[in-house]
Amino acid sequence: MAAERLLADKRFCEQLLFGLNAGVAEDDIRKVLRLGRREVSEVGPRPILIQLGNHTAKNLIMESVYKMKSLPDKFKNCIIAHDMTKREREQCKVLVEDAKSRTENAAGEWIYRVCESKLTSIYLRNMRQRIAENADLVVV
Repeated sequence: MAAERLLADKRFCEQLLFGLNAGVAEDDIRKVLRLGRREVSEVGPRPILIQLGNHTAKNLIMESVYKMKSLPDKFKNCIIAHDMTKREREQCKVLVEDAKSRTENAAGEWIYRVCESKLTSIYLRNMRQRIAENADLVVV
């Protein structure tokens, strides 16, 4: 029964990722794992952790997340997010808040973004180029 559940989870994840047309191959998915303990009184589904073979596949998926709106109804309640520890989430939250406050208080055409877990200042005219150079994502 557990093997059937794992196989069903893997098939579901493959359908989701292939539906995004992100250019991810079957070989890119190394491992699919349900997080948490299974309980009878469980209210909602448990999250699934997908381990990918390389960062390129993860980046392709994260760049294609906006396409989830056009996927079939069975994927409507799915959320794709970065896999971060609690400490990493707290640090990221502080950096994002700092970037927002600096952007609001900045004079001129400067904008602040969080890239690679670092605060980066960007001149608005060159923003797209700088973001493309500094972008690095982590996948769930």
